Parts: sequence; C-alpha cells; structure tokens
Amino acid sequence: MNWVRSKFYSLRQGTVRLLFTDDYEFSLPEASWAAKATSVSPHVTNFIVVIGSLVGGVSFGQGSWSWGILCGVFIAMGIILDYLRDRREVQISTEKRNLQQQAIKDLVHTLIDTSQGTCDALSIEEKRRREASLAAARKAILSTIRRSIGPENGVRVNFFEVAEDSAPTLRASTYAHEGRSNHRSTRIFDLHDESLKLALCHNQGRFIVDAKAAGLDSELPYQTFATMPVSSENYLYGMITVDSPEAGDINEFEAKELLNLYASQFALTFMSSPKEAKRLRIGDICNDLDN
Repeated sequence: MNWVRSKFYSLRQGTVRLLFTDDYEFSLPEASWAAKATSVSPHVTNFIVVIGSLVGGVSFGQGSWSWGILCGVFIAMGIILDYLRDRREVQISTEKRNLQQQAIKDLVHTLIDTSQGTCDALSIEEKRRREASLAAARKAILSTIRRSIGPENGVRVNFFEVAEDSAPTLRASTYAHEGRSNHRSTRIFDLHDESLKLALCHNQGRFIVDAKAAGLDSELPYQTFATMPVSSENYLYGMITVDSPEAGDINEFEAKELLNLYASQFALTFMSSPKEAKRLRIGDICNDLDN
C-alpha cells in the first residue's frame, strides 16, 4: 500500500512539474484557480498554439470553418496564457525582492538591538552590574537565534560553557538556553565528540541536516542540528548549539553564516574580562590528539 502511495505521489509531482511553472504555488493575492491558470508551463502553451495552428490551417483548407474558428480560440487562449504567465512572473519577482529586502531589514534591526545591548553592558564600570547585564545580553542573543533560525516552532538553542573538569569539556549553561519545552540540553561535549574537536582544533562549527541519514544516534530528540564555537582567535569560551526535531528544518545559510554571526556577537560578551572567563586555548589539544 505504501508503495502504491509513493508511486502515485511521484506521478502527481511529475505531472505538476510538467504542466506548471516552478512558482505556481507562490502566494500572491489571487484565487487558487487563477494561480494555476497563469502558471501553465510554456511547453503546454506552445503545444496549444502549435497544434491549434496546424489543425486550424488544415480545417480552413478543407472548408471547415467551425473547426478553424475553434482552433483560433485555442491559439488565442495559448497566447493569453503566455502573457498572463509572464505578468505573474514579474509580480512574483517583485514580491520576492520585497520579501528579501524586508528580511534583510529585520536582520539588520535585530543585529543593531543585540549589538547595542552588548555595548551598553560592556560600558558599565561596576563589575557586578556589568556581569548581570552581560548575562542578559547573552540571553537576548540566544532568544534572537531561536527566532531567526529554523521554523517558528520546535527550535532549541543552548550555550555550552567550559566546565571545570580535568579534560576539556563543555556543559549546557544553566541560564543560557531557549526554545522548545525542556530546552536545556543534558548533553556533555568531550574530546570524543566531533563538534568539540572541530571547535578546538579548527575554530569551526558543525552542521548535520539529517542526523538519521548521517548515521548518528537514532534516539536523539532532534534530526537536524548545528554547532558554532563562541571564540576569539586563540580561545574557546563555549559553543552554541541549535537543533530542531525534523530533518531539514535548518538550512546551510542559517547553520553557518547566520549562526557564526550571532556566535561572534556572543563572544563579545566575554571581552570585558577575558582572562577571568572560563576558556580553552584553541589548537593546543590538536597536538595531543595527533600523538
């Protein structure tokens, strides 16, 4: 039964790709029938015009005016559909450009807010108040990550800080976590974990779009995740992780460029007294792993 459903779905998708353009499901203020009518594939409209011209020519040649006129109607319909499709594509292009510009504006405003909050916290001279404000700034950055990366619901964000263990270890912060219920992670990153090795050896993050396909633990409460070191050039102060229940919920741009940007902002919150912060020197552990 599942095989039949799969084949039917594949056939349906193939038919849709054949009959309509890629953007026919793009949301515009129009009825669904109008979206489909103005998204007919050029192959279909060209077929209508060519066949209509051939049949119409033969019909007129044989004196069959009714069939000739009917073919003329089909030709006109094909031409009109071509025009409407081109006009809709212009509207879609404009709408996509507007959405992209709005997304950039929202991102810039978000970065301004989080950057301003971090700067305000760093400017406080009294240490206790400064540390409290920096903690609030970290919380605000994590909240921004949750809203900016992945789907609206289901995303979890954690900051893993350096633990006071004999071996390099990261544990989830008791205060710096955001997202779905039970959002504080119980995971511990040690040198057996690829994410920590990437952070300590190369100052790089990790992105897995589908944990099951990558052969990772099937019992994980998420299927896609990204990690990014919170670091300076020489020191690792921790790591931000983002995960979501469904594979593909997080895309590559979000997992790499966007998360790296927020992690860099997060690292600034440790710059008021970097020597006092718990940290690991980047690169040192790589020599031990090689030996």
